[in-house]
Amino acid sequence: MTLTLQAGFASLNDLWRVKRYYVRPELFWTQQFLDNLKHDFRDRTPIRAAQLDLDLIVNPRSYAESDHNLGLLIERLLKLGVNTVFLQAYCDKEGNGNIKSLYFPNRVLPVEMDFLSHAVNRIKAREIKVFVWMPALSFQLPPKMGRENLYVQEYKHGRLGRTTSWYKRLSPAAPGSLEIARQNFQDLDDYLQHYDYTVIMAYTKMEGVKGWRSQKRWFDTLLQAVLGRGAREKVIFKIQTYDWKNHQWMPVDKINRQLAYLLAHGARHVAYYPDDVFANQPPRASFAPIISGQDEVLKIKIPPG
Repeated sequence: MTLTLQAGFASLNDLWRVKRYYVRPELFWTQQFLDNLKHDFRDRTPIRAAQLDLDLIVNPRSYAESDHNLGLLIERLLKLGVNTVFLQAYCDKEGNGNIKSLYFPNRVLPVEMDFLSHAVNRIKAREIKVFVWMPALSFQLPPKMGRENLYVQEYKHGRLGRTTSWYKRLSPAAPGSLEIARQNFQDLDDYLQHYDYTVIMAYTKMEGVKGWRSQKRWFDTLLQAVLGRGAREKVIFKIQTYDWKNHQWMPVDKINRQLAYLLAHGARHVAYYPDDVFANQPPRASFAPIISGQDEVLKIKIPPG
C-alpha cells in the first residue's frame, strides 16, 4: 500500500494507492475542504484537450530525435493553452486503425519504441493532464501466434473465414480475444487513470454535414442530447481539424467557429484532432485564443450565430 501525492478520495478498487488531502496554510482552508468534499475532489476546470499521434514525432531509429520532437510538441501545447492530452499508445503509421505494434512493453505485440512512459512523464511535468488512447480489439497479432480464429469472421462464397473488410479486429465473441485485450491493458496499467468522461466525435466533415446552417442544427442535436440528460460535466465534444477525404487541413476560421458555437451553446469540455507540430496545424496564433478558453466568445451573452 502506497500513500501517493494525489489529492482526492481513495478507492476500494485501488487500495494499493491511497490518495491524500493537503492541509493548506490558509485562513479559510476548512471551507475549501468542504467545497472539494462536496464535489468529490474533482478538478472542475473545463477540459481543453488535444488528441495526439506519437507516430508523428517518434523515430524508432533515434531516441534522441524522438525526444527532441517531443519537446517541440510540449512547447506547442503550452503556447496553445491546452490542459489535457489524449496520447496515442500504439503505432498506426498506415492510418488504417489495424494495430501491429505498441509504444510500451507488453506481452502481445511488438514494441515500436518504448517511448510512452517517457512522453507521459514529460507532458505531465508541465502540468498537462495525460490520458492514454488505446483501441480495444483492433490488434493485428503476429502470424506466429496462429490465432486467426480470434478475428471477426464472415460467411462468403459458401465458406466461413476472416473478414475481408479493410478494418480488422478481434471478435469479442471469440474465446481468448478478450484475454489478449486484457493483457494489453494490464501492461498499460502504469499509465492508466480512471477516465469518467464520454468523448463525442463531433466530426462534421467525416459525417458529411455540409453548410454552416446544417452543421449548427447537427451540433444542436448533440448538445440537446447531452444537456437534456444533465451530462454537461461528463462529455467532451471533439472536433476534427483535418479533412481525411480530401487530404487537407480544415481552415482555422471554420474550426474556431465550430468550437465557439459549441462553447456558447452549453458545451463545457472541448477537444480537437489531429495536431501537427511540424506543419503548425492548426495555426497556433489564430487557434490558441479559442482552444485555450480565452476567447471573448465565452464572455458575451449572445451566442454566435
